[in-house]
Amino acid sequence: MNIIKKRDKKIEEVLGVFLRGNDRVNIGIWSLKIEEVYQKLMGDFVAKYTEKIKLNKDGVLYIHINSSPLKSELFLKREQLKENLNHEMGSEVIKEIRLK
Repeated sequence: MNIIKKRDKKIEEVLGVFLRGNDRVNIGIWSLKIEEVYQKLMGDFVAKYTEKIKLNKDGVLYIHINSSPLKSELFLKREQLKENLNHEMGSEVIKEIRLK
């Protein structure tokens, strides 16, 4: 008689369960991905003037820019930027963008 129960699970299932219950890990993973996507969308020129990108747990993305003209330009286009970043991320991660 075989009474051993099979408990094999795919790594995606195990990680999915772990990530759903751990907001801090989720924010860290999204933050890393946002930096990559931001670099890809904005290009080297804008990335050169971007000091820091930080996503908080409420979905607010803080972008620190060290060029006033560039900051003004991005301020006017922040809704479009939010939509583009969320689209590339594949999820509505960013609720708001604040420029510093």
